[in-house]
Amino acid sequence: MINLLVLHVLIFVVAAAVFYQLFLRAARLRARFRLYEVRDKLILLVAQDRMTEDQPVFKHLYGRVNQLLQSTPHVGVDDILQVVLSQRRDEDFDHALAQARIRLARLSKDPVMNDDAVRTVVREYFAAVEYSILTHSSWMRAFFLLSRYLTQQLAESLLNRLAPKQARQVVASARVFHDAEMHLQA
Repeated sequence: MINLLVLHVLIFVVAAAVFYQLFLRAARLRARFRLYEVRDKLILLVAQDRMTEDQPVFKHLYGRVNQLLQSTPHVGVDDILQVVLSQRRDEDFDHALAQARIRLARLSKDPVMNDDAVRTVVREYFAAVEYSILTHSSWMRAFFLLSRYLTQQLAESLLNRLAPKQARQVVASARVFHDAEMHLQA
């Protein structure tokens, strides 16, 4: 009887692991396609004369999307952040986040952002980058699930008490894009 129970538990664990890997692979493909979609919409906005290729919003977003598309299939976000963060002190990381927020705030003041179609594509960019970080970062997946299914306050409390410095920095990085997306919806 116990052998049968152990066998069922083992089958369940193996099936759950396989399902998780398939789910993760599909989520990563979806993240990649969302980035392609944003890039295509940016080009469409240029074709429709809603913005030009010379405008800072287009240059920044188009360049960032291409960088992400080039690096995403080969390297996870955790790996990128580990290399970047291992060479920075905490003050440098905080400064880099502050600079990213300032750069995104400056882009949001560009006159082209008055066009609803442009604002929609920029919001989609922020959402796609955030989703990409979630699907390529083991820390982000864990804390994303916690924040979705538990309260945000509990998730942040656990993050601040239990997570290593790298996990806290990954979450802070993703919040930059989340906050920028929420600002555009207001």
